[in-house]
Amino acid sequence: MQPTINTAAQVRVSSSALEQAFDAVSEVLGGKRYRYHDEISLHRALAAALRADAMTFRREVPLLGGRIDFVVDLPTPTDITGTVNDSDSDSDSDSEMLRLGIEVKIKGSSRALHRQIQGYAEDPRLHGLIVATTRPVHRTEFTARSVPAIDGTRVLPVRVVELAGVGL
Repeated sequence: MQPTINTAAQVRVSSSALEQAFDAVSEVLGGKRYRYHDEISLHRALAAALRADAMTFRREVPLLGGRIDFVVDLPTPTDITGTVNDSDSDSDSDSEMLRLGIEVKIKGSSRALHRQIQGYAEDPRLHGLIVATTRPVHRTEFTARSVPAIDGTRVLPVRVVELAGVGL
């Protein structure tokens, strides 16, 4: 069974809450050195880092723009600005989560990465995206703090985290 994200509800969060979430996940991912021989082994190492920090996450999650490597679910902080519930269903714990996607990159151009992020931006279930990359070019060339969806319906806040380590 493939992991999915509940589409029934979405929580809107303040920019400071989103920055706190970005900081927490970025610290976990960027605070370690990784040894890997391909993207799959790097995924395993990142999953171990998230698990060691007791973060709730799912791998290979289908989104409107494709399959993202990770989705991290964080409890919404106390400074929620409002909740949007699109269904008549009872309260669902998924509806109270702040969701950050993580896209892992060890190769590829910044242009291809930008197109990929634009696809993910179409999915309203994500509140933000972390690009976890071993390529300094992604950090230097990808300077936008947000990326508009391909269809122009929303803008997805993005943070790039450069991963330290050694590719074998």
